[in-house]
Amino acid sequence: MGEIKSTLDIIMEKARGLTITKEEKEEFQKREVEKKVRGLLQKFLDNFLDVERLRGEIASLGEDGEPMARDILVKECVNHFAPAVDNGPLFHVLEKVAGIDPKPYKKILSAFQGELERKKILCEKEMEQRIRKREISGSAVVPNIQADPEWNRYLSGLEHELHERLSRMGD
Repeated sequence: MGEIKSTLDIIMEKARGLTITKEEKEEFQKREVEKKVRGLLQKFLDNFLDVERLRGEIASLGEDGEPMARDILVKECVNHFAPAVDNGPLFHVLEKVAGIDPKPYKKILSAFQGELERKKILCEKEMEQRIRKREISGSAVVPNIQADPEWNRYLSGLEHELHERLSRMGD
């Protein structure tokens, strides 16, 4: 009578001859560090982790993981930058944890924020004119630019352009 094998036994038999290459091992390690860094940065942004604890967690990855984690942290900060929000906490992380000067990033973001503000004023004026043309008036009538699909397309395009420019800084 034959022996009934468990799923684990079958998997172990098939995996006996398999080996992991150095490149595969490095890629696996990189993915693990990326997940850890993303989680840590999100905890920091959600105020569950202060900058000192974030720095300690990154340093705890050791000689092999820490440099990789710092590079990933910079990329993640760049991915979180947006012209319409306060990016101060991200600048703080770049400086205190990643150890890089945030001034070039601030300069680019400032230019994008200036462009955003100019465009916002123009869009609000255009919305006010469209409202007046429809003969809608009153002290409670205020253009809601966040609800304007054209504005949201512009904002999305501006953020994409910002991320493209910031990501080229690392090249």
